[in-house]
Amino acid sequence: MEPPGQVPDRPHPLSPQPSQFAFLPDVRTHSGVPVSARPPQPHRPPASPYALPAVLALAALLVILVAGSAFAEPPAKPPTLDQVLGNITTWITGIIAAVATTFLTIGGLRYLLAGGDPGEVQKAKTALQSAGIGYMIAILAPVILDILKGLVGAT
Repeated sequence: MEPPGQVPDRPHPLSPQPSQFAFLPDVRTHSGVPVSARPPQPHRPPASPYALPAVLALAALLVILVAGSAFAEPPAKPPTLDQVLGNITTWITGIIAAVATTFLTIGGLRYLLAGGDPGEVQKAKTALQSAGIGYMIAILAPVILDILKGLVGAT
């Protein structure tokens, strides 16, 4: 009997016995030559775990440097005051249109879900009116800004 904790030197009952598969080539190699019969291979140190990330980082840096220098443009002039005001007007118009669309959606849903309740119908109509006013302001914002520019420029 073995002492506790030690494993006996018996093969596993399901492992194949050498005599059962003697007609097949050795499955340890492609050539059929057992590993122990091969000539010794020269020692090669294992690759560093940082080798692949370092090569990829170096390649990415090289691509960025080459692409950056190939497409480099001369520095652009700073925008003028008219360009800045035009950009601000575009942004404000977009925000007003988005808010108006939100009110239009809320008003439409309230009107559909009112179910004949006069209070809900009135709230829905108010939201739809607010959406209409918002769209009118969004459409007229560039015109109003041009009028204000003309008044400031005339003085």
